[in-house]
Amino acid sequence: MAEPLPFIVKLRTVASDDAAPVRTEVKCFAYSPLDACTQAMVQTFGLAGNADKCTIESIEPDVEKWKQINGKK
Repeated sequence: MAEPLPFIVKLRTVASDDAAPVRTEVKCFAYSPLDACTQAMVQTFGLAGNADKCTIESIEPDVEKWKQINGKK
């Protein structure tokens, strides 16, 4: 099986209609972008969290972490 890759997932959550959005950046290792999104949501909200007002802003590979792991500059 392939090794998991480092990802950066950026989330935006709103607690209520009057509250300002909170932006969160989660760095994780995952086998796919979908897996990275799932991990980010669980890390941010927990297994029983309310993710009704959550938007995934971006999913991108963590190139710097990948270079660090593979010994590249």
